[in-house]
Amino acid sequence: MNLYSETRDATLEEVSIMRRGLRRRMNNLAITDDVADDLQLVLAEWGANLVSHAGTRPTSIDLSLDMTGALLTMTIADNGSPYAEITNVSPEAAIHEDPFCEESGRGLGLIVGMVDGLAYHSGCADLGQKNRLVLQRQLLDRRPTVLVVDDDTALANTYAAFLGKDYKTIVATKLQTALKHAKSSPVDLILTDYHLDEGTGEGIIKIIEEDAGKIPAPVIMITGDTDPALKIRLEDLGIESVLNKPVAPVDLKRAVRHSLRRSMRARTGLLRHFEAVSHELGSSKGNEVHIPGFLLDRKGGSADVGTGDALVVCAGDGFERVVLVDMVGHGIVAQACGVAFLAMLRTVHTLNRNLDAGTYLEKVNEVLLGDINFSGLLCTLIVLDCFENGEMRIASAGHVEPALIKNGKLEQLPVSGGLIALMPNQEFETTTIKLGLEDHLILMTDGLDPAGLAHGASVPAWLEKALLKRHQKDGTIATEHLQEDIIAELGPEPEDDWTLICVRRQPESEPESEEGA
Repeated sequence: MNLYSETRDATLEEVSIMRRGLRRRMNNLAITDDVADDLQLVLAEWGANLVSHAGTRPTSIDLSLDMTGALLTMTIADNGSPYAEITNVSPEAAIHEDPFCEESGRGLGLIVGMVDGLAYHSGCADLGQKNRLVLQRQLLDRRPTVLVVDDDTALANTYAAFLGKDYKTIVATKLQTALKHAKSSPVDLILTDYHLDEGTGEGIIKIIEEDAGKIPAPVIMITGDTDPALKIRLEDLGIESVLNKPVAPVDLKRAVRHSLRRSMRARTGLLRHFEAVSHELGSSKGNEVHIPGFLLDRKGGSADVGTGDALVVCAGDGFERVVLVDMVGHGIVAQACGVAFLAMLRTVHTLNRNLDAGTYLEKVNEVLLGDINFSGLLCTLIVLDCFENGEMRIASAGHVEPALIKNGKLEQLPVSGGLIALMPNQEFETTTIKLGLEDHLILMTDGLDPAGLAHGASVPAWLEKALLKRHQKDGTIATEHLQEDIIAELGPEPEDDWTLICVRRQPESEPESEEGA
């Protein structure tokens, strides 16, 4: 789905106008600030490279922003000479291991660090083919978020690049900007320099402690001051770790990893509380859910303490509504937001019991965009309305397409829709199918194949093989063995939460005849 397209003359002024237009469009689409900021910066950086450094300067630049599933693809095309240097750029090559060494190629390195995929295609002016830089950015980023604070822009970007593969990073070069991010964004850890132009990193600690609405994030302080008394004072203030400059990448990554682990252990009790509440809201008791005419057999695994997947079951007018939700995020904030979101789903259903699946999603979309408390929430969900005669009406909001097992074969159903809360007046199509007595409908979350399913890819071959292998002659699926197959593939500690639900019809059993009848 194309979200934005524009063509401008190849000048710095026109690139700036294009950047602002892209920003306005992303604001209208309710795309999160971190994604919008990164894509704007990528456009500005690459546009400046084209205008100022191309061998033959282009006369025009084309921009296109498209979405497939939860993946944004931004394409920047130009009619100048190919920019071959991009083919040699990687995060490791573009940014030197020592942040204090002379910079080289940092602009291209920043581009690579802000996206999840990059490809460059050289064009041919004689054939009318343009050069194309194709960049991909996931909307559903499940990595912990690290706020990097340093008034030295080069150092801040370097620290962020060191961590960018494993963590989502937000860079702030001013104390006030850092405080704004810490108060308004879900931040899992703060990495800050001690000496800042507007004060010291201690100011961040004070603001965080005074914010009763958020759980304090652990703080790692970087300083060139080797005075032992300073380190003791900072640790007394609750600093998680103090690192002395210059900081080696391996030491930085180790400190961040250990701080996040300690923080998670400290929060385990609260997480389990939220998990218990969300399970209650999400109809999570037991692996089997019985609704009139159907049986839902659910299996799943969690990558952390508490899962972001939830199943909501509500009674509608003449049908049962099943909603599978895949929440993005982890930790207390994500769990609390998940509880509120699941409660909202139930409330919207209760107030609109006669809406079909697609219209229900449209109503949920309206509520999300109108409530600031859900600002920045990212999730996918699929709605399944089940009627006792086997009819099913399905609608999706960015969720993995369901699969149908029929006559011993598996096929994916073309049920798709945009992410929820992305734009106002969004429409969601309802698809109707009829489930036979020996058929199975398979609902799943993208944790079963994080690199593929989230971007609209087909069911991975290993999962299709496992599903068909466990599909028995009597029409049932041996789900316990199926779960063993999945664990064997993903491991006991999966990369992401996963859920798989096998839905089949369950005809009413005939009443037993009375003795002597």
